[in-house]
Amino acid sequence: MIPKNAAVPKKVFRFSFLFLFLSLVWSQSGPVVKRIEWIGNDITRDDIIRREIQHPVDMPLDSSMAQEDRDRLDNLGIFSEVRWQVVPTDNNQVILQFLVVESWRYLPGAIPVYEEETGWSLSGGLIINNYRGRNETLMIGGSFGGKNTFGINYSNPWISGDHISLDLEVGNNIYDHLFLPYKETTTYLGGKLGRYAGYTHKFKLSLEGYRSKFSSQELVDLNWTWIEITGQYFYDTRDIYIEPTKGILGSIGWSPRFFLDGHRNWSWNQSLSGYHTLITGKRPLVMAGNLSTAGLMGFREPVWLSYIGGGETVRGFPVPDQQIYENGEHPERFGYVQALGSIEFRQVIIPRHATKRRNEFGLTAALFLDAGTISETVADLPNQQPFWGFGWGLRVPMPILQIIRLDFGWGYHNQSWSGPGTYLRFGQKF
Repeated sequence: MIPKNAAVPKKVFRFSFLFLFLSLVWSQSGPVVKRIEWIGNDITRDDIIRREIQHPVDMPLDSSMAQEDRDRLDNLGIFSEVRWQVVPTDNNQVILQFLVVESWRYLPGAIPVYEEETGWSLSGGLIINNYRGRNETLMIGGSFGGKNTFGINYSNPWISGDHISLDLEVGNNIYDHLFLPYKETTTYLGGKLGRYAGYTHKFKLSLEGYRSKFSSQELVDLNWTWIEITGQYFYDTRDIYIEPTKGILGSIGWSPRFFLDGHRNWSWNQSLSGYHTLITGKRPLVMAGNLSTAGLMGFREPVWLSYIGGGETVRGFPVPDQQIYENGEHPERFGYVQALGSIEFRQVIIPRHATKRRNEFGLTAALFLDAGTISETVADLPNQQPFWGFGWGLRVPMPILQIIRLDFGWGYHNQSWSGPGTYLRFGQKF
């Protein structure tokens, strides 16, 4: 028996305090994940899903980690819908379940496709998404009309090791040059290897060969054959790739080209995009912004000129045509170096979800403001009058093609207005 006045040993006191602290922490830590399951993958292999799930087993449920796993599965691009839920068992344990709805795997037949640069074409062939159930993509087909093409493309985002990806492509494109009296014929062959460093840092290296011929009844024909090496780095913290609600996407690219006739040039590009949710919920309001620069240095020809106009630069200005270029009406719209900026407010009207036909449906409205400058050299870029564009648009999700984007815009440059213009594109501008 311990006397009333006896001192409690310090070691006993410390042990009791530690035991009490751990008991309180454990009691407030929530249910423990007994196991992880996924339901709904009829075609997709289990290992494709399992490698995207990072939540540990035999540890307390972490809802933020489960949501991140859900987002990674969604970003595979092979599911129309992904949800997670917990199923209670016993002894304060739960089963963490991921419910997936597989999207369309095939996009066969012929569909009309519109591009601002080439007009309408009839695109046909076959796109197999989630090929072999391994998240691979195989495309065989072409188009006829404004743009005559044929190509084969194979893509595997995780072919080996830890996030090592592979892309292979071969094809041929024939179309009229946008603003010069040339018919361009380009044959290409190439491959690309990628590597993730975690889920944030991404690296890609590609080697491609090109043979281009520019034929004209008015000008001397041009022929070039070259090898192009491209290195790219991406910093990516976006939550959902198709419609980000938070995060950053930054990229840097460098592409030296070596021509068989001895010429050399190189192109470069930099881009930084940010996304922030202003109003949360099932129908969030997201503010998104982008700054980008691009240029071509070394050996240059007018057939490679960049321009301001269209749905990918400053919306509100049309893509230039031969009349604009030949008459010299707007030489400030052409150059080899450009800087662009955009801000968009994206309001989800109908949240993206899977329908009974396993396709995706949803609707997002957007307000946008674009700005951009272009010039012959980097040094002359700050001296140019900026182009401004503003307007509104709609975004509708679609299997395989991800997003159909329809924008309406007006432009302003040097005290002159342009528009309204209509821009139909696939994918987000940024």
